[in-house]
Amino acid sequence: MNPLWGIGQVSVDGGTGSGSDTLQVVGTASTTTAFTYDPDTNLFTAVVAGSPNPPTTFAAAHVGVVSLTGGTTADSLLVTRFIPGQATVPSGTLGFAPQVTYQNLGSVTVGEVPVAWTTPRRRSRTTRSASRSWRTTASWPTLR
Repeated sequence: MNPLWGIGQVSVDGGTGSGSDTLQVVGTASTTTAFTYDPDTNLFTAVVAGSPNPPTTFAAAHVGVVSLTGGTTADSLLVTRFIPGQATVPSGTLGFAPQVTYQNLGSVTVGEVPVAWTTPRRRSRTTRSASRSWRTTASWPTLR
C-alpha cells in the first residue's frame, strides 16, 4: 500500500490462522516519508513530506509482519516506546506480534530504554562519617 493516496485510515485484519500475514507499506521515491509505530495500539502512520493529503494510519490486527520500505534513504521510522531488537539502518527487524521489518530507511528511533543514574544515599543517623555512599538506580521513563 502506498501512503501517498490520501486515505486517512486503513484497517487491516489478517484473520485467524498462523499469523503469517504481512502488511507491506512502501514509501514513494520522490518524497520523504516518516513512519511512526505505536506498539500499544498497533497503529502505523505514514506522513509524506509536502503532501496535501492527510497522513495515512494503518491499524494492523492479526498480522504477523509489518514490512516498511522507504522510497528514499531520507525516510525514517519512529517507534513510540521500547520494543526488542537492534535498530540499525538502512534495514532491520524489531519486535514481535507484529514483527516490524524495514529497509531503505535513513533513520530509526526506538522509544527510550531504562536510564541509569547515580543518586546520593541518605546517611544513617548513627553514622558520623562525612563521606557519602552512592547507588545506581534504574527507572523506566514515562512517555506522554
